[in-house]
Amino acid sequence: MNMNPVGKGLYLLGYGIAMVFILFVLLPPLALFIFLYIIITLPYTLFFFSANWSMQSKHFPPVEVYLAHFERLHPELMAYVALAHERFRGQNTGSGGIEFWPHKTKHETVFLIIATITETQWSFTQAAGFLARLEDAGWNRRLVWTFLRDRVEQAGVVSQEEREAFARVMELMNSHRILNVSFGHGTIWNSISLHFRGNDHARQLEEAAAARYAHLGRPIEHAREDSLEWVLHRGAVVLPNNATRAALGRLAVFAPVWGAFKKDSDLEQGIGDFWQIADARTFWPWTEK
Repeated sequence: MNMNPVGKGLYLLGYGIAMVFILFVLLPPLALFIFLYIIITLPYTLFFFSANWSMQSKHFPPVEVYLAHFERLHPELMAYVALAHERFRGQNTGSGGIEFWPHKTKHETVFLIIATITETQWSFTQAAGFLARLEDAGWNRRLVWTFLRDRVEQAGVVSQEEREAFARVMELMNSHRILNVSFGHGTIWNSISLHFRGNDHARQLEEAAAARYAHLGRPIEHAREDSLEWVLHRGAVVLPNNATRAALGRLAVFAPVWGAFKKDSDLEQGIGDFWQIADARTFWPWTEK
């Protein structure tokens, strides 16, 4: 829809006032709370180091078995993931969240007269980087681990001993994380969002969004906060709901797994060969819906 200049001006004024309130009234006490929170919870987070800081190498083997099977089960998806990881090679950064999955790092430090240059080389499997990126974008860690476990175990490719070993590491990585204990890692906020917008209304919005792109002849997938099955469907147009809009926007930079479109004409013109096409738009009241 289009908003007249007066309405747009009032909206921006209200938005500006809200930002000032957040920056100067809400953020200072929040910053103090976070500082005290870190000091108080530090002993706990250090005691459960793998879940809170970085997975220790002794926990790698059972997870590496599942990651290897996941790659063999989804070779086409992994080919796109490999291309996406290649784009980030040489940027001296790991995949977001990769420290909580099997990985290796190599640090090289050069001491100069007035400066020190440190370069870190990350090494991890395609599947580990892919799942880490999903978690880093905002999907619940237990959901990501459950997705990996179910895909592998439903294929019947692991032994009972391997299942038990993986289950132990999964429980460690998910049950003793301070963010999960205190903030629910998004679960609380998703529940609040679902409560206020209503399931019926959300379903109506999804149906309307799917109808909007039906003429493209592509399958439609909805990025949900409680499922990751949608990531497996090649060629789909992925549409967010209110709870996943920001997360899907963060995923959309990981091309060519996801190609982002920000207006309908992007789809009409065609935007290349991607595993999926993600709606990464941030709506304002006066923009085209």
